Amino acid sequence: MLTFLRYATIVGAVALLPFNASALVMTGFFSGPAPSLTIGDSAQGNVSAMPFEPFGGVSGSIVAAENLSLRVTSTVNPFLDALSGSGFSNSIDLNYQINSGPLVNIPITQTNMTGSSVIAGLNLAQNDQVTFFIEGNAGRFGNDVDVNASAIPLPPGVILSLSALAGFAFLMRRKKA
Repeated sequence: MLTFLRYATIVGAVALLPFNASALVMTGFFSGPAPSLTIGDSAQGNVSAMPFEPFGGVSGSIVAAENLSLRVTSTVNPFLDALSGSGFSNSIDLNYQINSGPLVNIPITQTNMTGSSVIAGLNLAQNDQVTFFIEGNAGRFGNDVDVNASAIPLPPGVILSLSALAGFAFLMRRKKA
């Protein structure tokens, strides 16, 4: 009986150790094919990490099915950047890229141990693909990163500008003929 208790104690202690090399849990557009959004649609992606686990270039994409603007909100919970040096902090960076363009950083603002960010209008043309990247390491308590994207109509000024450019192109083409 004593031997059984020893083995049960050892097995229980080993089961509690965080030795899993990759325990990232991904849902939404981080785990599957890129959803195609039209105006009024939304998409969500979530990545959860164990304590001190690296995100290692996690990415998820969204495709615009028509010309639209994305309103992107993201949260990092907990976000303990202010406690740097205390052993509790995390080092998480959020970035996005449209098609093969440059990588753009999404600034994270800390409020009450939660990080958040908002991109009010990310204008996309039809078939543009925006990819979100999560880099860095989770903190002592692990992290949840949520990214939500809502497709809204392009602002009227953008539509007028695009129609003016199309009109100029039509006139130039007509003059050549």
